Amino acid sequence: MRLEVPASKVGLEGKAVIGMGFSLFDGRATWDKAGKTTVNATSPAVSAPSARVITVTPVTPVAPAAPPATVTPVAPAPVVTPVVTSPAPAVGTGTTSPTVPSSATPTPVAPANAPGTAGRGYNIDGIALQLAKPGESLLHVLSPTLLELKLIDTKQPGTGPLANWNFVSASGQMTVPATTKFAVVVDGRSVPVQSIGFKRRVLSAPLVVYDLRVENSLCLQLASPVADGQFVQVTNPDASLWSGSTRFQAICEAQRYSPAIHVNQEGYVPSLPKKAMIGYYLGDMGELTIPAAAGFALIDARSGAVVHRGALTSRLDVGYNITPAPYQKVLMADFSDFTTPGEYQLQVAGLGASLPFLINDGIAMGFARTYALGLYHQRCGSNNALPFTRFAHAACHTAKAQIPVQSDPQFAFTWATIASYGGEAGADNPAQIAPKLTSEAAQLYPFVNKGSVDVSGGHHDAGDYSKYTINSAELIHYLIFTADSIPGVAALDNLGIPESGDGISDVLQEAKWEADYIAKLQDADGGFNFLTYPKNREYESGTQPDHGDAQVVWPKNTSVSAAAVAALPECASSPPVTTRSTGRRRTPTRRRFPSRRSACAARAGIFRSIKPPTWRSPTRSTRSPPMSTPSSAP
Repeated sequence: MRLEVPASKVGLEGKAVIGMGFSLFDGRATWDKAGKTTVNATSPAVSAPSARVITVTPVTPVAPAAPPATVTPVAPAPVVTPVVTSPAPAVGTGTTSPTVPSSATPTPVAPANAPGTAGRGYNIDGIALQLAKPGESLLHVLSPTLLELKLIDTKQPGTGPLANWNFVSASGQMTVPATTKFAVVVDGRSVPVQSIGFKRRVLSAPLVVYDLRVENSLCLQLASPVADGQFVQVTNPDASLWSGSTRFQAICEAQRYSPAIHVNQEGYVPSLPKKAMIGYYLGDMGELTIPAAAGFALIDARSGAVVHRGALTSRLDVGYNITPAPYQKVLMADFSDFTTPGEYQLQVAGLGASLPFLINDGIAMGFARTYALGLYHQRCGSNNALPFTRFAHAACHTAKAQIPVQSDPQFAFTWATIASYGGEAGADNPAQIAPKLTSEAAQLYPFVNKGSVDVSGGHHDAGDYSKYTINSAELIHYLIFTADSIPGVAALDNLGIPESGDGISDVLQEAKWEADYIAKLQDADGGFNFLTYPKNREYESGTQPDHGDAQVVWPKNTSVSAAAVAALPECASSPPVTTRSTGRRRTPTRRRFPSRRSACAARAGIFRSIKPPTWRSPTRSTRSPPMSTPSSAP
């Protein structure tokens, strides 16, 4: 999809922009200036990400053929006020949720003093890129007899209560306002409030810059229902709960957005299962009761026409040991038998409709590209750069890792940490014949190579930058097995990574990136080091990968060595690795990675040729350091 807009429409005319990302919803594009511009600005203490909103012609996306559009930021963007297509609301103004026009139901007309609804509430409902600001508010008609008033709040650093709606005491006791504090008017008719509920959650709490934002919700149970098309307004007559500038009002449209209807926003593949969940938590009022009798309807997101109907079934969750058990009123909508591509919403009578979603064969490609880019972001020993990501950094962890010698004081932390983990006992580290690994002398397989080892390559484990050998072996298996077993995967060369378009499978190249790294961890006796780890702390937090710590490798053990010698031969024997595809048949005339295939097989053979001095129960850990002395390989 190609989207072109004048630079002046998004506030970028005359500026140099390095990176930008955008999101699409309901015919609107929200642009996020993720890159650096020529304009410098100072952000206030409480601010939202920079964004511009414009109206565009909706386009149904298909499987992309080029790298993703999102690109890398090099500096924080200046904070600007979002531009919307409707009149700008007052601070804290309530709003209806985004809706899609329906051809079957005419759009109700709000009173003359009601604000416009287009683009309102996007931030509070988490639909736009911009985070809701303190003071913003929203009214949801959750059901014909249940309203939800949302207010975003904050507090200054240190102790003390929230600025607004602080209904919970320091001892944890809650006292909600009396029903007389609220006046609900529906199309000019007063409707009594029967009961009040409350819930509160942290919306955002960054670590580096203080910017606490809290989402508060008051739920009002009404004495009589609100009908489709009616205008609802909630006021606080004595102004004790909010000021006159904060408004809670909405039109109860049949296709109003419902936060209780949960669809897969990534979309659905026509031939695969398609399910949605309907449920909502109301705080101290428990779960929302949803009548299942009316079932659900799929509606065309553009015309509003009903294209499919189905039944709602109960989906009770299990496994909780708390009272009351959660997720006991959740319903499920299964529309797997509907396979027509298009853009739709799921509608439940009385609740409203879901966000729009796609049914399209290109969705599966989106999954594959997201996974591939996720692995690209986790690569070690290389840079992350435009146009593949807007989260850029230079090549990381290119220095060699040291092989720790316990007698050298510089490795005191390393061996103390190894001893700490090695001495732990538990279900993951049962008693063994082998002595516990609490010192260098306790190793069954001491380091043979000395000094340092090249550990560049592979993929970071998670949010930290360590690399666990057993996880590396698992990743190789997942990628190679997928390329071997699922038709078409080995031919994917358009996943949006730097190697895309070179005629070689992107999946295999990501596997090779990991296999090249894991082969470097093999010691001269054939065993493989347990992991690559920071030298002087357990996790590299608070730093970018290219400014990471000095690293060490940890001693060998049975589990990781066995995993490595299973993964490397899998690379060497994989048909997509050893052959190339020519039409409908495979021919062995040219291997994808001939040198690496031989090397993988050779390294595995070295390990298998070693005669173990004794048999030990293997120790296996996915993320923790080795729990006991490495035992011999099976």
